[in-house]
Amino acid sequence: MKRKAISGVVLTLLLISVLALAFNIQSVKASGTIYIRADGSIDPSGAPIHRAGDLYTLTGNITSEADGIVIERNNMTLDGAGYTVQGIVSDMSMGIGVSGNNVTIKNVEIATFGYGVFLIGSSNSVSGNTIMYSKQDGIRVISSNNNITGNQITSSNHDGIGLWGSSNYNSIACNNITANNYNGIFLDSSSNNNIVQNNITANGAWVSGDGIVIIASSNISIYGNIIANNWRAGIGLWGSSNYNSIACNNITANAQYGIELSSSSNNVVYHNNFVNNNNQVYIWTSPSANYWDDGYPSGGNYWSDYNGVDTDGDGIGNTPYIINDNNQDNFPLMEPWSAPTMKSLIRTIVFWHLPKGTENSLTSKLQNAIQSLENGQQNAAINKLNAFINEVKAQRNKKLTNEQADMLIAEAQRIINTIQG
Repeated sequence: MKRKAISGVVLTLLLISVLALAFNIQSVKASGTIYIRADGSIDPSGAPIHRAGDLYTLTGNITSEADGIVIERNNMTLDGAGYTVQGIVSDMSMGIGVSGNNVTIKNVEIATFGYGVFLIGSSNSVSGNTIMYSKQDGIRVISSNNNITGNQITSSNHDGIGLWGSSNYNSIACNNITANNYNGIFLDSSSNNNIVQNNITANGAWVSGDGIVIIASSNISIYGNIIANNWRAGIGLWGSSNYNSIACNNITANAQYGIELSSSSNNVVYHNNFVNNNNQVYIWTSPSANYWDDGYPSGGNYWSDYNGVDTDGDGIGNTPYIINDNNQDNFPLMEPWSAPTMKSLIRTIVFWHLPKGTENSLTSKLQNAIQSLENGQQNAAINKLNAFINEVKAQRNKKLTNEQADMLIAEAQRIINTIQG
């Protein structure tokens, strides 16, 4: 009996030791910050990050009372491998801060820092991360151009994503941006950015905020987003935010306004679905008109409160949708706008009256993709659509405008995603 008792004690102690070792591997508490230095070294050297050339992979969770990880080097990838970088509620700390260039941050869960990711004066990629409970912004960008794609950004005390200080030429695409207490996306003095195919919902509970706010910024493309159930407006344009394009979005059930504008003009708004917003559009002040349709037969927007009729059956109302004395949709859609198919993309390209060589090259690639799909050759169809996307990119600002290129690329990519399931 005595030997059995001793054996039981030894076994218990061994199990406790194994569990403690497993816990230590999975969670590392750091009172200071982990740095990836400009020369590629990791400081401190015992941090749970494995380096293989330019790839740095987390090997355990990190909890920090200061900043989490600061990246100073260029040309590298940080792969979180699903591990968590956890802060201890400091208003100004950074989960991951980046001053290097050509840095990719992916597959990290970041929680409870001042800023989940902070990018300053850099050009990088932030993709596939989960960013929660930031005391300030989920992602803060200053004087930088980046690709921010496929992230889950939720429950920030301020904005989901904030772009400040001439943060131009960013691409914000395919993110899920929800339940942030100020705004989903906020841009101040930051132009030539693309906001494409994001889900931007239920933001603004603390300050009656918006889905997207644009201040003193131009040449923004807002395309193919779901913008719904935000506490103030779906989209707000303020302070000389001119020459922006807002197209093919679902702007639904925002508590006060679908879109509100102040001192902003020459914006183009078409092929959006405005459904059950308390006010579909509200214009505080506007020195000149904005444009609310894409002409005939392309059409304008769908308005759930439009009461006109379509006597000739062309899908466009006989009478304009009136916004105010200077603004109206001349060609309101009778049915909600729906995403183009490959055949409708061909019709759109033909309608644009591009140079014949460009038109034929683009439409033939789409026709070949359709034929491959009809023959059950999904991979071939995807390859042809990728070739189409590459040609569109090559023709941007040559034979195609920025807005045309954005639309074609986004819809071709959506079709690829649908084929892939």
